[in-house]
Amino acid sequence: MSGISNDQMADASDLLWAIGEDLHALAVLHDREPNAELLEALRETEFPDSLALILRSEEAGRARALFRQFFSELDDDIGEEALDALSAVYADVYLHYACRAAPTESPWTDEDGLDRQASMFEVRQFYRKRDLAVQNWSERPDDHIVNELLFLAHLMAADDASALGEAASFLDAHPLRWIGDFSQRVAENSGSTYFTGVAVLTSAYLVELRGLLAKMGVVAVGPPCRPHCAEGEQGIEKGCGNLIGEMT
Repeated sequence: MSGISNDQMADASDLLWAIGEDLHALAVLHDREPNAELLEALRETEFPDSLALILRSEEAGRARALFRQFFSELDDDIGEEALDALSAVYADVYLHYACRAAPTESPWTDEDGLDRQASMFEVRQFYRKRDLAVQNWSERPDDHIVNELLFLAHLMAADDASALGEAASFLDAHPLRWIGDFSQRVAENSGSTYFTGVAVLTSAYLVELRGLLAKMGVVAVGPPCRPHCAEGEQGIEKGCGNLIGEMT
């Protein structure tokens, strides 16, 4: 039981759908280096004030200040030099781990700091319960921040109370265990107001989303326990949906 009635779900459906869109947008910011079109869209919409979930925490205020600073220093005509600098920081954070801020959960929760450990398999069980799988998980594992955000977006759009209980459980067991440390490390080592803003905003958003679910009376369900289903040659479970297929 999720602790929320069908009537409550109906009343909150529009907000939950919009929160799913927010989470998808955050996933995009972690997924790729920004191009001029993305930066222009963020600037024109006064991101992150354009998010559906109104964020009130001190951490969210810090994220807003970082984005304001970034856009105040960005030329009206976004040039290749600015994009190249952002591309280099993206590579440092998300590809080379030069900032010592792994964008995956396992290094933060494994006692030896190793990637693709127990957390990845625990996250995979959550995905399997919803018939979802990560394509090419050897390149971007299940517990990567992009995949965890996409999964939460999927749950918000599911329009059923049990999905909210799963979302609360997933937040507690996974992203909220490490996203704060990740954002702090990016802030300390990246030297980028943009990527620090993305990281700090994501941490603030997930904390406040969990608070919203609690205020709605959502009760976290236990972690899923389900037998392994067969896997295809590239790690895609047969008969299951494709989580990465939701990224556009």
